[in-house]
Amino acid sequence: MSLALLWFKEQFMAVSGILSWFMGGMAIVGSVYYTANVLRAWPEQNRLWMHLKFLVLFPVFISVSMALSLHNAVAVLDGYLGRKTDFVRTPKYGITNRKNRPTRRTYFSGKMDLIAVCELALGLTFAAASVAGILYGNNQFMSIHVMLTAGYFTLFGYALKSKLS
Repeated sequence: MSLALLWFKEQFMAVSGILSWFMGGMAIVGSVYYTANVLRAWPEQNRLWMHLKFLVLFPVFISVSMALSLHNAVAVLDGYLGRKTDFVRTPKYGITNRKNRPTRRTYFSGKMDLIAVCELALGLTFAAASVAGILYGNNQFMSIHVMLTAGYFTLFGYALKSKLS
């Protein structure tokens, strides 16, 4: 919806409370992760280091989590449609010593799958929406669009890396 609302700035101002709900939800999620990871998980760690680490890693975590919505949507549709899909396990390369290299054994095919191409397209779309928001002075969704851009490009980068390895 943020892409459509980007072009309807005047109409959006009437429903701008929607964004405050999103930001309120983001604050709640952030406080839960902050409490769990900074205050409780490693009490013996350096507090300043844990705060800095949280400030860097939490936006990355949220960005990638939001971008994983494409994978989740495809999985839900596959389930509803009754499609049988293969279980794709995490690659294990059988490395027992330094002589074995991960490039000798791989589970990946050389062709790019449709989801990765869609991740690239969505990354480009949200990057363009970020630029359009700046150009047209509509910055209400800037944080969301930048995070989605980073998330989709990150997932595409991992998909590309797996195809090139």
